[in-house]
Amino acid sequence: MADQILGMLPLIHRKLLKKYKSNEFKRNEFLLLHHLRKADGQPMHEYGKKLCISKPNLTKLVGELEKKQWVRKEQSRDDKRVIHIYITEEGEACLKKQYRKMKERVLESTDRLTDEEVETLVDNFQTIHAILSKLNDRDDLTE
Repeated sequence: MADQILGMLPLIHRKLLKKYKSNEFKRNEFLLLHHLRKADGQPMHEYGKKLCISKPNLTKLVGELEKKQWVRKEQSRDDKRVIHIYITEEGEACLKKQYRKMKERVLESTDRLTDEEVETLVDNFQTIHAILSKLNDRDDLTE
């Protein structure tokens, strides 16, 4: 399984995403905004776990997005040490624009596939996502 994973990741990047480049977003900026769009307002450390990045790197990332006015931070009412982050309207608009561009690039990358092959690819990605989501996260990945 390890060989399959290690072989698949570069293939996915090269075949589906390599043509997709953004001058507006760094990879982790895009991923954080994506997670915020799915589950807005969680404590910062939760997003660090999802992105597998350290607390200092997450703090820097959130600071950069805050300067661009794509996120805002709020201190928790219950625990002043906890910071919640939220996507702003500007961040949402930029993310939607990037989703459109990314979808166009993926469509270009898959244009040589049949409809059946594209459907199979989508179904398999959904299955892999569902299975991987069931696996336990290891807390020590972000430390």
